[in-house]
Amino acid sequence: MSREFPIHWIEEIVDKIIARKPNVAVISTGKTTSGRIHVGIMRELIISDAITRRLKTRGYKAKFQFFVDDFDAAKKFPPDIPKEFKKYVGMTFNVIPDPYECHESYGKHFAMELIDTFKEFGLNPEIIWTHEFYEKEETREAIRTALKKVDIIRKIYEKYVAPTLAEDQRDSYIKELQHWYPLMVICEKCKHILGKRNGKIIPNRISDFDAERDVVEYTCNHCGHHGTVSISKGTIKLTWRVDWPAKWAITKVTCEPAGKDHCVKGGAYDTGLEICKEVFGYEGPIKVPYEWVRLGEYDMKTHKGITFTPSDFLAIAPPEVLRYLILKTDPMRGISIKPEFLPRLMDEFEDFEKKYYSDRCDDFTKYLYPLVYPDEKTPDHVFRIPFRFAIMMTQIEDILGHEKVIEKCKEMVMKIYNIKYNDISDDDIKRIESTLKRAKNWLERYAPSKLKFRITDNIEEIKNKLTKEEKEGILRVAEAIKTQDMTENELQNYIFQVGNSVKGLSPKRLFRAIYMAILNQKSGPRLAPLLLALDKKWVIDRLMAVASD
Repeated sequence: MSREFPIHWIEEIVDKIIARKPNVAVISTGKTTSGRIHVGIMRELIISDAITRRLKTRGYKAKFQFFVDDFDAAKKFPPDIPKEFKKYVGMTFNVIPDPYECHESYGKHFAMELIDTFKEFGLNPEIIWTHEFYEKEETREAIRTALKKVDIIRKIYEKYVAPTLAEDQRDSYIKELQHWYPLMVICEKCKHILGKRNGKIIPNRISDFDAERDVVEYTCNHCGHHGTVSISKGTIKLTWRVDWPAKWAITKVTCEPAGKDHCVKGGAYDTGLEICKEVFGYEGPIKVPYEWVRLGEYDMKTHKGITFTPSDFLAIAPPEVLRYLILKTDPMRGISIKPEFLPRLMDEFEDFEKKYYSDRCDDFTKYLYPLVYPDEKTPDHVFRIPFRFAIMMTQIEDILGHEKVIEKCKEMVMKIYNIKYNDISDDDIKRIESTLKRAKNWLERYAPSKLKFRITDNIEEIKNKLTKEEKEGILRVAEAIKTQDMTENELQNYIFQVGNSVKGLSPKRLFRAIYMAILNQKSGPRLAPLLLALDKKWVIDRLMAVASD
């Protein structure tokens, strides 16, 4: 593989990591548990997983870790959280109760909503709960280091943060920095780490640090309590711009993806890298910036309730499709998830997967598919029914029955992959069942009306809508289905020919008439596949009944 022109952007990142020669490459990411965690987090998780896989494939030791930032404080709650939870604003998510009463904390509930999807997505990071991380002695030592070197941190803040402020705010900010410490305390009395003053959220920052006694002083901005706590025993937390590099230094992070907002020049990532090096003595990770994942035309925001979660995605599509979407896209290109257009994405993915298992497989596909597939070992084959076929089949299950639908799906698999009935394994059948279930969910939640149909029993109503010429065309098609064994293309062409041959008819009118005969609507899924998917005798009887005088 050429190092001058890597086959994929993941390989460029892997090359940079290898150039550092770490004993163990640590790939890290994290997320605050402020509510339902939207699918955007999967971009950095899947990128991190792909980097880890490639490092291992190339013979290097690699570790993937995920920080659950449940030690962050609530500043507001999403609209679906009970209004009485306002009293918990300013407390950390690990001590706020679970509004659904199924986990020991608010933070644990929303973290597990995400973590419970990891196995299906093929993710297996080490889970680090930040509130537990702060109980470790090495984290306490990092806090002491930050306090002892606070002058360095202040200068770095002045270098990076001050220039982003308006001129009239800059001088007061620099003045405030002279007495500022990068540490907050959870009040021993009211358990808040933030308070509100004139509508503005203010952290419980420390006012003094006594290195000899190993204690800090603070005043609570929620209840006004003034106290002194030991660094060894107190509940304390570094401010986030210092918390981040402290985690890098303690866990020796080699690479961490992060959203574009943090990665702008002079932003939080650059601030963190300088703090990491100058304060904690560690060079810091390789920065991998990425564009946000949007929901259609909207930016997803947990606190506003604009979310589409990994679980929501899994309800309508297999996990490898999201991995494919993320890993095929350059990280600095935006991704917009539009659930209503899922069939298009499924078409693209299904073609990509077939290409991998065919003689059409090129180097790019050969590289990418093993990173896309959730299991680290790709199977010898993957047989699946097309998603569009599943959309149709799930809507005719009431007519055929579930067992007949599965048989029709097996026939489709045999046809697509040119295999025999006995070649279809139990795993293939599970995949068929899963695709049908996801197609049904998609139909119920996101499908446009033009893709939905329902077969009715009102024959007389349908008959009254058809002309004599249309009924003649329908009878010819019914007879052909009865006497001939046609493929989809042959049947589609035959209907077209009949439409042209019957006087006073046209192909367009005949197609519309057959849709009316079957669905009592003027359009639907591609007609020939629909007719062949239904029970043959039922189709013949239906067409004959509708077209008879």
